[in-house]
Parts: sequence; structure tokens; C-alpha cells
Amino acid sequence: MSQSAASAEIGAQIRLNRIDLVSGLSQPSYENQSASPLNKIGRSQGLSKGVGAGCLSFAALRLGSGSRLCSRSKLEDGLGVAIGQTIGGELGGSLRSPAVALRAVLFDLFDTLVDLHMDRLPEIQLRGRRMRSTFPFLYEALRSHLGSVLSFEAFADALATVDAELHRVMQAEQREVPTRERFGLLARRLGLEVPEVPELLTRVHMDQVVRCVSVLDHHAPLLAGLHSGLRLGICSNFSHTPAALRVVEQAGLAPHLDAVVVSEEVGVRKPRKEIFDEALRRLGVSAAEAVHVGDNLAADVAGAAALGIRTLWLTRCVRDTHAALRDYTGPWPAGRMRDLAELPGMLATL
Repeated sequence: MSQSAASAEIGAQIRLNRIDLVSGLSQPSYENQSASPLNKIGRSQGLSKGVGAGCLSFAALRLGSGSRLCSRSKLEDGLGVAIGQTIGGELGGSLRSPAVALRAVLFDLFDTLVDLHMDRLPEIQLRGRRMRSTFPFLYEALRSHLGSVLSFEAFADALATVDAELHRVMQAEQREVPTRERFGLLARRLGLEVPEVPELLTRVHMDQVVRCVSVLDHHAPLLAGLHSGLRLGICSNFSHTPAALRVVEQAGLAPHLDAVVVSEEVGVRKPRKEIFDEALRRLGVSAAEAVHVGDNLAADVAGAAALGIRTLWLTRCVRDTHAALRDYTGPWPAGRMRDLAELPGMLATL
């Protein structure tokens, strides 16, 4: 199949999505249910592109009642072109309401544009439970730097205590605590008067986190196609802006983005309005002109909807959608999707 044919086929699927993939999210009947422009980033080593457990790859395009497989290379070559033609051609039509045209799409970062695989970290037992953590890497870095005789158990217990205290603050105030501040509190708790320790531990921790990230192969071409007709940005809860920008760059997404807004630089986390306001400001659009896509109902859907931003719920990495909906009492998203490949068709219905 030629590239033009692949593009036409994908374009046909995108148009079909408006009928056969897009459906409004109806409320289930549960008994208890409540009614910076993007910084220039230095090139880093390439990010391995893999698909995490429970996450779908985009391999088949549904056409009518059947399914036709498209090779990965043809898919990647054709997807951006087809999406660009569809979105660009319909900005004046299906994407436009009588009052306000859609001009921008905001995305959550982790478990939306990229996936975070904590199962790649070592498993430890702490306070009676098993968990995946960077703690072993942090401990070895500290021990090597200081020649410390501190036991791993004492180190891990101190860090767990700091994390519990910070979690309470973050939950109560939705304030972002920078990673460097976290490790500064740890150093003080351990009685370490060594100014370079917080920066050392931040670097070690974030290096390991970045190694746990993967991106699905079709996400970059998808953004490229959308970017031909819309402004695109990221609005992410994350405690270290340089690492978030590194992830975006290594995933191949940076060229297709107009803004990356991270909670660490704003000081507050989603669902606080300030972080969404900053994202809208950098994109140069109003709330009514934007849609936000994310996996977390409370942070992404409720937070954005409170400002009048239209919302779409991505469920690819949501373990139990029924439980998520049962526990959610906020505004309902305009729609839900399992894969970002459905996004162009959904945008055409908003």
C-alpha cells in the first residue's frame, strides 16, 4: 500500500470514528453515586519505545464492520498526514460550534502521552508492605558520596516519614513539593549538613524515573497531525520540571508542542485552577477554546472542567474504570477513549 493510500485509509477511519468510536459518557446507575513557550531542550539519549503492561498498541484500524492491519511503518508515515488533513479541513466545520471554535488541546503527560512503568524499579519491603522504589539507588548514592555507615533500613524509614508528611501537605493544599525540597527535608532529618546532598539525590532519582518511561509509537505522528490545525500543550503534575522536559524530548513529542506546563514550576498541582490558567496563557487561548485530555478524573477532568475547559477521559492505563467512576463526584467528561488514536474523531464532535 502506498503512503498516500495509507493516509487516505487512516483519514477514512478518523472520519468513521466520529460515528463508531465516539460516544458521550453516560452516568452509570450506582446506588451511592452523587449527583514559557516550550523551552529549548538539549538532545539526550533516545527513549526506548515500548508498550507497558495493560496498555494497548495501535495496530488495527477498524473500517466498517471489519478490521484491516496496517504495517507500523505505513501507519507512522500516514497517520500524521491523514490527521492533519482531517483536522485542518474541519476546523471551520465539525470542530466549530456556533459560539466558540476549538483552538487548542492540552494533554496530561504521564499515563496519557507517555507511560510510567514502576515495575522496572527494584522491589523492597518497607513498613510491612512490598513496593517498587528508587530507594536502593538513592541509598547507594548517599553511601558512596558520604562513606556513610547509615543502614538502609534507617535511610528508608526516614525517607518514608518525609514522604508521608509531604503527601498530607499535597493532599490538603494541592501544592507541589519539588523533588529537591523533598530530599532537603530528608537530609535535615538524617542530620546531614552537606549542601550537595539534595541535588545529588534529585539527579539519581530522576535518572531512574526517566528510565521507567516509554511512549507508544503512534503518539508523535498523532501530535504532528493535530499540530497542523491546533495549538498543543502539556499540563502535568510532576515534581521536577527538567526531568519532565527530558521525557518530552526523548519521546519525540517536543517539536509538536507549543507549551509544557509542569506543577513544580507553577507551585500547585491539578486540579488547582492556577496550573490550567498558566497553560491557557502560554497557549494564548481561552478556556472555551480548549480541550484537556487526561487519565485522572479528579485532577484532569474535574480540574479542567471547573474553568470551562472541555474534557476527554483517557482510560488506557486506568486499572478499574468502574471503580474510578463510582468514587468520582465531579463534572462528567465530554467523552472517553481507550487510545489516543481515537482523539481526532472525538475532537470532530465537540
